[in-house]
Amino acid sequence: MPSSTSRQAGITCAIEVGDYSRHTDGVIGEFLFSAAPPEAKQGLQPFKIPTFLRTLGEWLNMLVDTGFRIERIGEPTPDDRTVKECPAVQDAQVVAYFLHIRARKAED
Repeated sequence: MPSSTSRQAGITCAIEVGDYSRHTDGVIGEFLFSAAPPEAKQGLQPFKIPTFLRTLGEWLNMLVDTGFRIERIGEPTPDDRTVKECPAVQDAQVVAYFLHIRARKAED
């Protein structure tokens, strides 16, 4: 995801989201943790994970359509202290990395 930085070097002020409505059904992506030191990654094979892209509305509607009741939604972001200790997560103050959904199967 490309990001824009402010005049203050290294501070993310915006994140560009492209192809938001594009669907993928199980495209296999590979990655290793980029923040890990080289010696920790030495000899490891990349993780392989399938990716399924949907819009937020589609994900939420899938839960509702299959009988779940949404109880709570959270978008965690790091506080300033956390960013000071780990500057690499500063962009998560602009856009959350995760959407947490607590849902429970509705009782008949």
